[in-house]
Amino acid sequence: MHEIELRLIAIAKRHALVGMQAAQALNDEQGKLQLERVLSQERLASVAGTAQSRATLEQLGEFMHMHKAAFEHLALVCSTELAEVLAELPAHRQEEYRAGIVASINWQLGAQSLLYRNRERWIAAALDICQLIDDCRHTVLFDDDGMGFANDDDLERFQALFAIIEEVHQSEVAQLSERHQRLTESLAILEQAVPA
Repeated sequence: MHEIELRLIAIAKRHALVGMQAAQALNDEQGKLQLERVLSQERLASVAGTAQSRATLEQLGEFMHMHKAAFEHLALVCSTELAEVLAELPAHRQEEYRAGIVASINWQLGAQSLLYRNRERWIAAALDICQLIDDCRHTVLFDDDGMGFANDDDLERFQALFAIIEEVHQSEVAQLSERHQRLTESLAILEQAVPA
């Protein structure tokens, strides 16, 4: 295998590992926020609990903003490093590699963009649920069977917002599974491509 190809593989492997670490850090940070509690009845039943949920959602929004900036920086660094090494190949080989690299980078950018859009939708819907609860707190009934709304419009609004929460959750679960599988497969291919 040519020395330049080995360098391309090393760059791709290093950035794939960093990407996996960043994804794990994102999952860990979200776990610390205990997002499963944000829309729980126990939390929303009180003004203080709802305020705590809003604060958690704001923290998540800030963390997602930082993660997005870090990912954009990582993508730029990776693209720059790959372009520099590609420039050392003969022109006919550059196109061969560039096509695969561009396709891979575009897929990663698209997947990451979808992650951020979904998370923004989830945060917005969760904040709207908090606002809805605050707006009609005097008519919401919290009991063992869940929340009951005196006004049908409030119930419909809650159900529509919760449908967004569920839709985003299902999309994120599928996307995470696909991304993990692709990264694992890519790393395995890169490992095999480098002679021992």
